[in-house]
Amino acid sequence: MMDTNDAVLSVEDFSQTVFKAVTESRKHVDSLPVSGSDFECWTSYDEFTHLTNHHGKRILNLIQLILSKHNLKTDISSELLDVEERYDLLTDACDQLMDRIGTNLDDASNPKKAASLIVSSRLSNLCLTSSVPTPSSSSSSSSMLMSSSPVAEKPHNASFNKTSVSNYTLMTSKVVTRSQDKFKDKIDNSNSPFLPKITEKPNAMIPLGESLKLEASTEDIDDLNLEYPHPYQYELDLFRPAQQLLEKVITQVPKGVETTPFTYVDTEEKFDELIEKLKSVTEIAVDLEHHSFRSFQGFTCLMQLSTRDEDIIVDTLALRHCIHKINCVFTNPNIIKVLHGADMDVVWLQKDFGVYLVGMFDTGQASRILGLPYFSFAYALQHYCNVKADKQYQLADWRIRPLPAELIKYAREDTHYLLYMYDCMRNDLLHKSNYTDVLLTSAFANSNNLCKKKYQKPRTTETSHRDMYMALKARSSSTKHHLNDRQMEALKQLFAWRDKIARLEDESTGFILPNQMMFQLAEHLPREPEGILACCKPLPTFVKKELADIHRILRNVLELPDSYFVSPIL
Repeated sequence: MMDTNDAVLSVEDFSQTVFKAVTESRKHVDSLPVSGSDFECWTSYDEFTHLTNHHGKRILNLIQLILSKHNLKTDISSELLDVEERYDLLTDACDQLMDRIGTNLDDASNPKKAASLIVSSRLSNLCLTSSVPTPSSSSSSSSMLMSSSPVAEKPHNASFNKTSVSNYTLMTSKVVTRSQDKFKDKIDNSNSPFLPKITEKPNAMIPLGESLKLEASTEDIDDLNLEYPHPYQYELDLFRPAQQLLEKVITQVPKGVETTPFTYVDTEEKFDELIEKLKSVTEIAVDLEHHSFRSFQGFTCLMQLSTRDEDIIVDTLALRHCIHKINCVFTNPNIIKVLHGADMDVVWLQKDFGVYLVGMFDTGQASRILGLPYFSFAYALQHYCNVKADKQYQLADWRIRPLPAELIKYAREDTHYLLYMYDCMRNDLLHKSNYTDVLLTSAFANSNNLCKKKYQKPRTTETSHRDMYMALKARSSSTKHHLNDRQMEALKQLFAWRDKIARLEDESTGFILPNQMMFQLAEHLPREPEGILACCKPLPTFVKKELADIHRILRNVLELPDSYFVSPIL
């Protein structure tokens, strides 16, 4: 416990003190025996059982005290709960705290202050899926290098701590304008199917009109099940990697990030020059940064590119109207686009820009075929480059302009080493298959299948509220109470209201009204506005704004006669 002198600490000092205490606690936790034969052996000793029970209750009481201080009505210390139920309750509490953080950051916006004023908060993250440098292990201005050379000899036996303790930095601006309000294209949040944005088809084997041709029976645009064909389906079906891509390569070690030329592209003139430059290369590393909390469908904020000689960042917010021009490069099968875990990147490119990929190598797919212990970018980076990925800005708001130097550096590192990893993985795939091209061909084929994915808009149906309810029940112990017919009707109408507002205002449904709060409203059916406010803590912006509408919905549901809910006998 911290003494009373901690009360005078600054926020930064207090955060670091708490972080240090949590780190020390985590070390002690890791030393305890885990579930299995060792644990069973230790629990046979009464002293060990008594000690763990005593400290377990003490920890639960401390957690309960913290939750109570934040007005979270969760009784995690109840002896009636099992371990899984406590875990679910703690997960829900963390979700509510994160919602509160997002809402508070939004409410803290001050239009009288400069938009470049940055707010940076550091959190300790105890369970990341990727390894990031702790303060004690950071050794340079770039990602932590474990060698004096830009890329050390491949550390096949280097340790990788999946659950390492790290600093997590939330970076946003006190004033972030709605980027979508400046878009030249109109955002279609309607419940109708996604209409491909592509208007020209470079590197085509068949014309665009023929590629997007619908069957006569599916011409009705109002059909929610309608899906336009992939405009490059034919080209992707015929794609085969060139023979030289299936042969052993001499790996090209990249320069350090600080010594590599860098270009920031934020004008159409610079973008046109970039495209001409990219036409002359044979491979490009690609990554995207996306924002989704303050938008219904989300939008791409940044595109990172790396060639063998240069790192490039494209401001896709400023150039959204002309990013489609890069299709001449991205659909050229002779220029390999290297990405890691491209599942979402593929559909984001389609959704925002009408851009498609032909000729792609996904290092995430290669990691799976190679049977690496982990498939994350962080593991592959450490395994092949002996570099620990700095992922502290994963929660950054990529809408910030001008982009801070920290985020530029962070974004560059996502693609800087990818081409070298691409070389290493191709050689490893050949080695694993006794220098046949079977596994390498499979990696290209799996990557090609990812390119065939098609973006689909979020669709709402008559049963969407039930799907959400069942998913919420499955993962949350606090949502295991069964809703009766009246409560389910309230959930349906609240779901429809939220969906309508989110589409109209172009906000995420989680920003309008988080699922857990919507369930609380449906379960308790408050009769007065004060009851609605009590169910929604912290108070979302649109709940406060549309309080009268929510009250009307709930009041109407409460006034429905019981006969309304009697199911007819069929």
